[in-house]
Amino acid sequence: MVDLIDGTPELQGIRFHDLRHTFGTECVGLMGIHDLRALIMGHETIQMTLRYSKVNSKRAEEVAQAVFEKIATYGY
Repeated sequence: MVDLIDGTPELQGIRFHDLRHTFGTECVGLMGIHDLRALIMGHETIQMTLRYSKVNSKRAEEVAQAVFEKIATYGY
């Protein structure tokens, strides 16, 4: 792992652990948290996965917009 990071100037100073955290955060909107835990992150408990997978403000905005569009479509 270190060789991959050392050979890429854009990744200098970034730990593999940081990349894992970012990956978990980005995937949380693509699948359920239990699927993320089991299929990708590999944590034994859901609590550990929740530490890594935070909802970022951009994702929260996208989800809210999708909800508003659904409400407008169905007239709720």
